[in-house]
Amino acid sequence: MVTIFELVRATLAEPVACLVRLDPVLRSEPGADAVHDARVAVRKLRSHLRTFRPVVDAAWAAALSDDLRWLAGVLGAARDADVLLAGLDECVEDLPLDDRRLAAAALAPFRLRREAAYRELGQALRDPRYARLIEAARAAAATPRVRLPQRPAVTLIPQLMRRVWKKLRRRVRRSGSQPTDRDLHRIRIQAKHMRYAAEAMIPICGNGARRFARRADALQDLLGKQHDAVSASIAVHDQLAGGAHAFIGGEFAALERAAARDLRDRFPCCWRRLAGPKRRRFWV
Repeated sequence: MVTIFELVRATLAEPVACLVRLDPVLRSEPGADAVHDARVAVRKLRSHLRTFRPVVDAAWAAALSDDLRWLAGVLGAARDADVLLAGLDECVEDLPLDDRRLAAAALAPFRLRREAAYRELGQALRDPRYARLIEAARAAAATPRVRLPQRPAVTLIPQLMRRVWKKLRRRVRRSGSQPTDRDLHRIRIQAKHMRYAAEAMIPICGNGARRFARRADALQDLLGKQHDAVSASIAVHDQLAGGAHAFIGGEFAALERAAARDLRDRFPCCWRRLAGPKRRRFWV
């Protein structure tokens, strides 16, 4: 029977292995794919530490999570700049032909923003704090500080999953029938935590956890795209409103706002696919 120590160790090992594998790539010449994968690994680690908070040493988990938050911040700035620029590049194809010729100049500030974010990332990766964090993460995956380590993991799964689920359900209920963009962003963060928690339980709970994780992933993906569209419309307005490229900026903003509205309208249906009581049978 799998113990809680073995479950925590196996769960932490996957994202830590990803970070270790990406470390030389990030230090030498980080690209969009490596930054994305490293950011996901850091997010998973932080999420897993939250999921297992009731069964791990609190001070140990808090210290590691604080350092991971710092790394998530610098990776996130670079990744957000990549996503923003990629989304605006896609919007260029929807502009009238004459306006496409002006788009390159309009997007120049966003390319500079991306370059600046990558410079800051490079500086952070040369900081001794980063090297210490990688070693701390490796140690955490090898010997996590678990309380009651020999307790069967299956006896704790209902408690762990119920705790995460209640936070997500509460977040959705508080947002009401007309959630704001901020509400949807917060729901997305909690849906991501729910997905990672379900994925951690797959070795024990099997297909039920796997299906639930896929539905949580679908919700997270939908709301992630919605958030990207909202963020892009705000960034374009702030950067281009009133300048020489104001008209192009207005076209970009209109396209992103339309995309955000479409994705918002799909949220209730996506939530219902996840929220049905049958979906939670694997832990209930």
